Amino acid sequence: MKDTPQWPISLILLVVVTLFVAGCENRLEENTIPSSQPQNGQSTKTTGTERIVLNWIGHWKGEKARQDLIEAAKKDFEFLHPDVQIHLTYNLDLPGEEKNHKIRAAETIIAMIQSGNIDWDIVYLDISVYEHISERLGDPLWVRDHLVDFATVEGFAETQKDFIISDPKYRQRMGEILTGPYIEGYIQNPWYNAAVAEKVGIVIKEREMHFQDFLEYAKKLHAYNIQNNTSIPFIKLCTWNRLELFFETFFKSLFDNFQAATEEEYNEQKREAFLTTLLAFEELAQYQPIVNDGWQKLAMADYIKNFLLKDDGLFITGGTYMYGHFYSIDPEKSVMLRPAETPVLKKAHGLMADFTPSFAVMKKSPKRKLAEDFLLFLAGPEYAERWVSTTKSPTGIRGHLARFAMEPTDIYEKFAIDMQQKYSSASMVSSRTPTYVFGKNNPVTVNELRLKLAAILEGKLTALEYYENVMQRLQEEAR
Repeated sequence: MKDTPQWPISLILLVVVTLFVAGCENRLEENTIPSSQPQNGQSTKTTGTERIVLNWIGHWKGEKARQDLIEAAKKDFEFLHPDVQIHLTYNLDLPGEEKNHKIRAAETIIAMIQSGNIDWDIVYLDISVYEHISERLGDPLWVRDHLVDFATVEGFAETQKDFIISDPKYRQRMGEILTGPYIEGYIQNPWYNAAVAEKVGIVIKEREMHFQDFLEYAKKLHAYNIQNNTSIPFIKLCTWNRLELFFETFFKSLFDNFQAATEEEYNEQKREAFLTTLLAFEELAQYQPIVNDGWQKLAMADYIKNFLLKDDGLFITGGTYMYGHFYSIDPEKSVMLRPAETPVLKKAHGLMADFTPSFAVMKKSPKRKLAEDFLLFLAGPEYAERWVSTTKSPTGIRGHLARFAMEPTDIYEKFAIDMQQKYSSASMVSSRTPTYVFGKNNPVTVNELRLKLAAILEGKLTALEYYENVMQRLQEEAR
């Protein structure tokens, strides 16, 4: 009998390592999916099995706590469903030249509607994305034909807080359906840079701010800019313009009660309040620069980063959700950016706050049932509690935590608690589109309002010019 050949140990190890690496490379090739492109087809092969691919346009990239939350949901769902692979692409990574990632998300949905090719099963769809699509298509009811109405999905109602299901406004403003779980909740408020305020010599009233206080801050910043040859804007804007926050608060504060301010009925008092509110914006315009030059081309990511790191503005519009943006960039420096109660012209009647859906399912998705199941999973109480504890904001999803802990751990939780306690007996409303001003014949979109308010602040448009233009269109709508 011949002796068995003795292979050198080094050669054996080389063969083993080569086979191992080759196997890993094959598995990587089978599982790799382009980061910004949907995975076409029904399944992808992995080690001996086929996995169904679910294509999802996500949100909150770069906001650590919220990004961690949805990525945890993705991994947890895949663990519980080994035959499923979720291809997650953030709206920030969608292709296109448009700087506003929400508009890119909207255009992606429009492309699917117009072509009939459903490349994404779950899409990012908050109120602003819905409004952009509605304007482009000229049809606010487009959702009925193209998105799943979650009111018809078994088990959905049990995941949402009662007011989401019972209050008709949540259906009305999204094309008369419930497009998905109301994960995101927030309080609408301006933020200010405490470092800039200190440099200018301003002490900001974080509670009970009046328009006259706001105007005085603009005046002092204007004087500082002249004296120091600087151009720090009073309100910093970007492509993501939310000036309607100030407009809505100013307008509603002119009424004696909440119902008179919010009911969708146009009258003489509403006409007078509209003009008064526009004149308040014009009054601010005398203290330039009220807004930053080139804001129309400023990407949101740069806007937030520079406001935090370069101290290049006094106020920005936003909400409690901005906490996640600031903290994820620089936890230590973020403490210089502080939330404040929105100023009023007369008297505040309620909390400017809202709840919004974040994701929707394409009605014609070949994996519709699986997509519905995943969003129901994301609407579980575990994720509701993680949302509240990490974002410092409320949520419309049911959880074991009813609200913030009564003992705040930082200025952000304190702000949220103070606001909710102060307005505990009032409704939480952020109307955005000004039907509360002009009623059902409203001729003004929220995007138009944002642009016109910016033009008034910049001194490019007078309050009276815009007022007369809207009055003319309102008369035409009534005919």
